[in-house]
Amino acid sequence: MNGISLIFPLHNEAEIIVHQIKKTIDFMENEPCIHDFEILLCGNGCTDNTYEIALKLASEDSRIRAFDNQRRGIGVGLKDGICKSKPFEFAMFYAIDLPFGLSIIPESIAAISDCDLVVGSKAHPDSLVQRSMARKIVTFAYGMALKGFFSLDVKDPQGSLLWRKDAMSRIVPALTADTAFLETQIVIYFQAAEYKIKEIPVILESEMRKTRISFLKEARRIVPEILCEKKKYFKMREKLLINHPKIKGCQKK
Repeated sequence: MNGISLIFPLHNEAEIIVHQIKKTIDFMENEPCIHDFEILLCGNGCTDNTYEIALKLASEDSRIRAFDNQRRGIGVGLKDGICKSKPFEFAMFYAIDLPFGLSIIPESIAAISDCDLVVGSKAHPDSLVQRSMARKIVTFAYGMALKGFFSLDVKDPQGSLLWRKDAMSRIVPALTADTAFLETQIVIYFQAAEYKIKEIPVILESEMRKTRISFLKEARRIVPEILCEKKKYFKMREKLLINHPKIKGCQKK
């Protein structure tokens, strides 16, 4: 079924959701490479009226579907979107504030012609990103840690993600995180299963969520997630390759 599922995890986005979704639909309707699409609005632990607004949007447009989950975490919403999306060929995770603009969608679709997963990467040498030095250091350190623990070739797995659904279906059992670490898990296990991954450059157009970086806070969040993942990584990788031997011949990119 040729089309794309666009997954937006949501946590207390009442102020921006209507504008951002209408903007996205206008773009998708006028983009030649997009023949069919759906938008999944996946609430995770919302305490405002985000879900009610999402339901209203869904009632006005059959291409929009809304889901609610009381558990908090980007990973919660993203897993709901992965499991509940239509059988289109592709699916894409993107943040509701559209930090890379909307052109990243057709750019990702074009890039996936010869791979299985496309990562919109802030660490790509051709990316145009204006961020604080603290954020740059955290991104670099995170990428280096993933390289050391998992031999991950992708330098920044925490961006936009576009994947082939047939490939994603094979790695779903490995996706356990409820936090933003789920994005990293997706990239880790696409590579572990020897699927082809491509990083593409992005232009960071806006950051609606301005946050101050605390190195200690980031370390306390990231380090346990990486160490926990490392414990199960090799067993899960072996299981992926044994259960799906036909993917052994793929080459990473």
